[in-house]
Amino acid sequence: MNFKNGKTKWTELYSQIPEEILNKILLRTDTFDRIGPIELPLRIFFKENQEPTKFILYYYGFYKSGENYFLLTQKESLMFDNPIVRVSSNCNWAFDLRSMRCDCEWELEYAKKVVSEESDQDGLIIFALDQHGKSITGGIRGHALIYALGQIQKQDLVYAAYKDNGFRIDYREYDEVISILKSLNINKMRFLSNNPEKIEAFTKSGFGVTRVPIEKPYDKNDSEELGVKKIKLGHHLNLENFNREDISIYGLDPSKVFNGNGNH
Repeated sequence: MNFKNGKTKWTELYSQIPEEILNKILLRTDTFDRIGPIELPLRIFFKENQEPTKFILYYYGFYKSGENYFLLTQKESLMFDNPIVRVSSNCNWAFDLRSMRCDCEWELEYAKKVVSEESDQDGLIIFALDQHGKSITGGIRGHALIYALGQIQKQDLVYAAYKDNGFRIDYREYDEVISILKSLNINKMRFLSNNPEKIEAFTKSGFGVTRVPIEKPYDKNDSEELGVKKIKLGHHLNLENFNREDISIYGLDPSKVFNGNGNH
């Protein structure tokens, strides 16, 4: 059987597995396949004790869009009350290469810590594997294009590289994440986010949402990512010790990037 280039259909792959075993790990709905549970021992960087922390992973694959998600939790029953929820988008710069130009890695590690400490294991992380560069067309290729365009033109990579080159600031949609949450009968949550548009998307979908802050302690490497998010995009950030001039470490002019707006 040929598994290269997506030539094997899922139905062919499933057909190799005895039905009584497949039924234990596969849930098929009208919109997605769910595979799991998969036990994963994960390291959490913020914990002094670096012993692995057990998480349970589920894979979700949506038929129409072809997009893929992971759900991470410690709750075996998948019965949640008012869970702490983090929705993370993929970022190869951060997760594969450990870039310091964004806060993606810090946020994911912090979310893992918070979920692992939750009483009654009432928490989960949904990881959107295909939402590179705020889900810009082309996935990682589109993400690379934005970075290259922004840097060659001395634009910040959070706002101007998108807007000034004819792209939307954010292409992410959350219908599939909402579908995952609703399939778990979740109707209220404590939402780890600073993004007002993301919070509004879940509130408008009928969830009772209580925002829980998730803010990386500021250092000058965050001047672009966090400074632009707060001043240009209105994210709920305190940014203690933030200095607009810090953005010059990226060869950017603070007066052009921040345009005289904001409180700092």
